[in-house]
Amino acid sequence: MKKIIKLLIFVLVITLNVSFAQERYHYEIDEGGNLTDDTSQEDEYGRPVQTYGYGNNDYVYTYPLSFEVNANRSDLEAVFGHTWEEDTDSFLTSAGFSALYSEDNYKIGSASFALGNRGLIERMKFEMGFRGVLGTVEKDRKSGDVGAVGFLISVAYDFPEIDFLGYGIPIDLEFSGNMTAAPSQLCTGDLDEYLEMKTTMGLYLLGEKKGMIFIGYRNVEARFEEDDDKWKKSEGDLFMGYRFVF
Repeated sequence: MKKIIKLLIFVLVITLNVSFAQERYHYEIDEGGNLTDDTSQEDEYGRPVQTYGYGNNDYVYTYPLSFEVNANRSDLEAVFGHTWEEDTDSFLTSAGFSALYSEDNYKIGSASFALGNRGLIERMKFEMGFRGVLGTVEKDRKSGDVGAVGFLISVAYDFPEIDFLGYGIPIDLEFSGNMTAAPSQLCTGDLDEYLEMKTTMGLYLLGEKKGMIFIGYRNVEARFEEDDDKWKKSEGDLFMGYRFVF
């Protein structure tokens, strides 16, 4: 547990340094292909954006890269993602990779691809896509291989800022949730069904929504059918973590 806490502190320090460096060395590319230090452009949530002009197809990136690490007494997960966002209709394309390690429970890696929209409901992002999972699950003396391509649904809601007790201290929260479900038709080997759900409630710590500390809950359920033996592993745990976008 001490090693996990030290890892979270180390990630927080590194991301703070990167954030300060970005504040000092922030450049954009204008439509003529020239570098400029103009950071006055903002999206609808007040976050600065970087615009890259390609004729009539202008894409606006709002901190397209993200890195997350979360942990509890037995689990450790790292998530890396990239989002492509088109400003004209708030259309999103995202891809990501993750690795989840739980001592004596499961070791799962995944890759995801999703399409979504930020403009259907104000302040809400909605995405649908596919997520492939690969790894192993253990229960007692049993062990099963996990291999599946599941349906992915994710939502995130950015709450309006509130003033903490009227002291001028802004509280900026975000709720997010995602679910991966793979029926037997999308599973391989002895895996019969796979279901994973994850929810988080986070508090932005850095300016311009660059960093967030959060608490969350994750449940992983895998059902296996080996010969005539059917068994399942279901594990749910609370965790805390940190997310940084850049």
